[in-house]
Formats: sequence, structure tokens, C-alpha cells
Amino acid sequence: MDIVAVGVFYNKGKVLMEKRSDTEDNYAGLWAFPGGHQEKNEAIEKTLTREINEELGIKLKKYQKIGIFNDIDPTSGKKYKHVAFICIDWQGRPKQSPFSMALKWFKIKDISKKYSSKVDLEILEKTLGMIKTKKIKLE
Repeated sequence: MDIVAVGVFYNKGKVLMEKRSDTEDNYAGLWAFPGGHQEKNEAIEKTLTREINEELGIKLKKYQKIGIFNDIDPTSGKKYKHVAFICIDWQGRPKQSPFSMALKWFKIKDISKKYSSKVDLEILEKTLGMIKTKKIKLE
């Protein structure tokens, strides 16, 4: 099972998502939270900060773990363990990487299962619940 770190960027009722290329080997063509694969012997927090820097060109300053989510990729059939974090503070402005087709801030109500994977919808639901119950401090 591959392990990936994903970052949820939340700001005033919107979340940042990237459109994965149609030729990706996993989650192809879907809108997803930014992140990537854990390298051998790498702490998952290091994976998060490295991948976010590589994909968005920003440096994470503050983040909080949301949880662990298991999923089977609908495009490849591979099993993944997603370790999700909410990204609270960062340095720089997120930029689209060459690895994605687009980068966009979505209103929560506009995210649907038609365009996003089941696991990203689960991550979003838990994130919003944690924000509502103040288990995540957005300061």
C-alpha cells in the first residue's frame, strides 16, 4: 500500500485543489488536494512539506493532522493510505505545477463526487467537521 501526504488549504469557505493530468498513474483526471508519495524512511510530515513545496512552490509554516484515510484509486485499482493535514499558514503564493492541469480555489458547495475522488470528499467532510467543532485552530 502506497502512503501519501495531502494538504488541505482552507480559506473563507474555499479549498485549494489541483486537477490531475489525464495521464497520471493514479487518480487521473480528478480534482484532488495537493500532496504526494512518501519516500522510504521519510517522516510523513516531511513528505507533506516536501511535496507541497514541489507542487505549489510554497513553504508550509503551520499545519495540523486531520487523519488517515484508506482508499482504492478508481483509475489504477491500487490501494493508498492518505495522511491528511490542514495547512494553516504558509509562505508564498500557491502556483500551478507542471504536474497538474489546473489549480483552483473551490467553494465547498461546488465540490462534487463527479470531479473528485471519494477519499478527497471524506477528507473534506472530516476537515469541515473539525473546523466546526474547533478541533482545528485556523490561527
